[in-house]
Amino acid sequence: MDEKELQEKMDELADTEIQRDMVVAERETLRQKQIPIQVQAELEQIDEEFAPKIEQIELNIKARKEQLQALLKEYARPVKSKYYNWSYEEEVTYDAKAMDGYALNHPEILWMRSTKPKTRLTPKKSKI
Repeated sequence: MDEKELQEKMDELADTEIQRDMVVAERETLRQKQIPIQVQAELEQIDEEFAPKIEQIELNIKARKEQLQALLKEYARPVKSKYYNWSYEEEVTYDAKAMDGYALNHPEILWMRSTKPKTRLTPKKSKI
């Protein structure tokens, strides 16, 4: 498969996502039409009332996760709880540019060098 075919596949994925977003938006529009304006206003009031509470809890969760990550890294062993599993592996890294420079004068180390591809499909800001 060449680059052009991959680009086409990526664009097909984006088109499918746009189609999904449009169907969801249409569904929400139809739902809103079924709800009387007074009920919509009351629902918005409820959302506004709970928004700061939810935001505070989310900030609390974020802070707890950050603290827990630091503690677990310090503990340096796997841990299982009722709701979470923490796996621990030390990843050895080297400065690839420095090692490649060293390999110029010491090509005998190149047999130890290997690569593995990593990919990440990230959406652009706007597909529409």
